[in-house]
Amino acid sequence: MNRILDVIKFLIATGFLAAVFVAIFQHYSTESTKQAEFERMKKEESYKKLLYSLRGFYPEIVSCMEPNDINKLRLDFSIQMDYCMLYCSDEVVAATNELMVAVSGKQNSDIQTAARNKLMIAIRNEFLPNSQISEKDYIALNPINESMACNFTLHNNQIHPTPKSGAAD
Repeated sequence: MNRILDVIKFLIATGFLAAVFVAIFQHYSTESTKQAEFERMKKEESYKKLLYSLRGFYPEIVSCMEPNDINKLRLDFSIQMDYCMLYCSDEVVAATNELMVAVSGKQNSDIQTAARNKLMIAIRNEFLPNSQISEKDYIALNPINESMACNFTLHNNQIHPTPKSGAAD
């Protein structure tokens, strides 16, 4: 009888230890998943800021902006590039540098567009590494053409419609 009680005690103790081990493993597994998701969301937010500030280099958008806002976006892009060195893949850093060379060297718009597209695809590949999309597949649709008159202005991160000339109040 004592032997049976010893076996039962052993099984209870073993079951308890196994349950504690599983709980600890599950806790660390869940925490690491939460941490990875938090870091992914943080990186995504940083990329959104980088892409937003990139607007300061689109000629068709810049033509509708106040000089102060253009400078603010470009300065913000420069700051985001510095942050990029902390969290971006080598591919994104290289694409960002290539874009800056194209823009600062005032290369033609086709080269600048290709550099922007390359950056977009590099960022996409960071989040979807098995993606088959390439630069030629990315088409940036711009709401206005450089030669068109602006129908809006961007001031302090707010879009304001440009009043139509000759419109009755």
